Amino acid sequence: SASEKQRRDRINAMIDELRVLVPSSPAVAMARGFTADTGLAEVSGASEARRSKYVVLQDTINMLKMLEDRVLEQEMELTTLKQHGGSIGCSSGINGRE
Repeated sequence: SASEKQRRDRINAMIDELRVLVPSSPAVAMARGFTADTGLAEVSGASEARRSKYVVLQDTINMLKMLEDRVLEQEMELTTLKQHGGSIGCSSGINGRE
């Protein structure tokens, strides 16, 4: 039916968007310096073969898990810095030192 085709078209459009946003290998993207400020399309490479829907969804899940782990690591690092008065690794003179 027409409504079923419209539903499939919307789902396919979202998966196509994920193909652009999510690199084919999140581990490689992270190792190559992916940050929130860098474009994922730059990291993933425009010449890669078209990934199947399953692979795109799996890559998205893997990337989300990796980012979740990274957030937890950064939260622990922030807690450690706060416990030490924020002076660890600070050489800019902010804490009265130069």
